[in-house]
Amino acid sequence: MTKYLVFVLFLLVTPLSFSVEKNQLNHDKHDDHDTGSHGAQADKDRKVIHDAHTHGLGLLTLVFEAGELLLELETPAANILGFEHRPQTAEERQKLQWAERLFNNAKEMFGLPPNCQLKNLSLELPFPSPDGKHGHEPREHDEGKHGEGLHQDIHAEYQWRCDEPPRKIAVNLFKHFPAFENIDAQWIIQNKQGAASLSPKQSTITIAH
Repeated sequence: MTKYLVFVLFLLVTPLSFSVEKNQLNHDKHDDHDTGSHGAQADKDRKVIHDAHTHGLGLLTLVFEAGELLLELETPAANILGFEHRPQTAEERQKLQWAERLFNNAKEMFGLPPNCQLKNLSLELPFPSPDGKHGHEPREHDEGKHGEGLHQDIHAEYQWRCDEPPRKIAVNLFKHFPAFENIDAQWIIQNKQGAASLSPKQSTITIAH
């Protein structure tokens, strides 16, 4: 599923990249890591659309085709956990478990019409959760060899089977994770492209068919 969504991002990049870049520039000041040498490195590590790891921002991509709705979320771990290092205290470990439970409850994360039934869910955490699930060793997105200055992301994918394309999708991330300031949403629904900048005051995706 990931490869398919990455391909879709390439299709979206031309008409949508300018609006996403503009939104990211408005929020660069909120990223404590986005300074100095990291700025140069971020340019090298730039993703297809979403620029280097920026706290407060997330990227949501949706594709509907042949009755299948695919949704992908990419976000800095700090937006979810409040930290980006391996959990060191009981409180941090509990926070990681809490976040994992939420991500695995699709109905809590996204509001879709009743005709959509969840078929698959995939979650990638930046480090193993206390129960040993859904994690991997930290990847270095920045300078630092011992965990200092590392940027960590959380990646989640959901797949629903829907009788028809949804007209509205409620994104509940802002309610559960107040560190989110904006989420750039973009989609292809029945060969029609669209995009929206979501915020705590406007967190519902409205799709015109």
